[in-house]
Amino acid sequence: MKRLALISGFVLFSTCCFASVDQNLPFVWHVRVDGDDSYEGHSYQTGLATINAAVAASADGDTIYIWPGDYNETVDLDTHNKALTLIGISRSASRITHANNAAGIKLENGCVIKNLSVILTGPPGNGSSTQAVVGASKRNCTIEDCDIKGTYDGLYMGDAVKPIIKNCRISAGFDALYLAGATDFLVDNCTIEVSNSYSTETPMRALIFFNNSRGVCRNLCISVDRKDAGVASARTAGIEFFGGISMMVVVENFTINVTAGANVAGDVYGVYSSQMGRLTGGKITLSNGIISAVTSGSGKSRGIYNLNSAGTIAVQNVIYSDTSGAVTQGGSGWGEAVSHYADPNDYLSKITKYLIILSGYNKMPSTVPTIGN
Repeated sequence: MKRLALISGFVLFSTCCFASVDQNLPFVWHVRVDGDDSYEGHSYQTGLATINAAVAASADGDTIYIWPGDYNETVDLDTHNKALTLIGISRSASRITHANNAAGIKLENGCVIKNLSVILTGPPGNGSSTQAVVGASKRNCTIEDCDIKGTYDGLYMGDAVKPIIKNCRISAGFDALYLAGATDFLVDNCTIEVSNSYSTETPMRALIFFNNSRGVCRNLCISVDRKDAGVASARTAGIEFFGGISMMVVVENFTINVTAGANVAGDVYGVYSSQMGRLTGGKITLSNGIISAVTSGSGKSRGIYNLNSAGTIAVQNVIYSDTSGAVTQGGSGWGEAVSHYADPNDYLSKITKYLIILSGYNKMPSTVPTIGN
């Protein structure tokens, strides 16, 4: 009896404590679609009507609970300069969504976004105007358990420092997840996809790294399905590495499926690397994955393509479909999946050594070419 009374007392105490934390304390805010921005905002019953009203009233470090409903607004944490935590009550039903020519959420350093949908539905704009979530150059942001869809970019984290992105579905019409220049990032257990296209004249990538990108991506399902109404000459890729002066990226436990329709004249890649390490040499590892790149158009399809690269790519236990071509290095006759097409008159091609470490493939060449010529 004493034990039962003790447990019952603890449950009652916990319930009262959590109820007070959620509803009464000033650092917790509630937003609901049928609320009122003149309300107090510290409980469901006194919930505010807009997320931005809660952001304006909150202090740095506060938490905002977003109850189910569609919120037609751009949530701007950046302008308010506040590290807030936004938590949706329902991932699928707590939605920041609009057809405006604007972002869905603008992040600030140290903010946390959890259990939300951020869905843009308007026509594709250009740049930040139609990026669903924008965290460029921000530090220590966490995006977890979210559905993110932009008409241009999905999640834009260019030059961000230490972002954590977990358990998310990210999609867009141009670049789904943009990590150009981002450092010390972790992307885990995410679905990343691009479908249709933003423009026939622009590349289309699910996941992209530029310059000094540095971090780990694991447990990813990546898909690209390009279907242009007009003739599209731009390239299409599942993952793109571009211009990595000192890039260091690990990608492990992944699938990449890239398809292109009959109107796509540009080449199609599972993984595309270009100009990586022109100065100091970037480093990339791809391990435990399956890559498929298929086109119905006039372009070529390649599983892994390495163009003008002086960096190191290490590939282990990766399977690629026959339609992606065989693995090659330096035009040696292995095929076109990993290849270097440098201008013979380019002096860099004469002095740069190339190193491709290939192991665990579903097929290997019968002869290994000389590397470094």
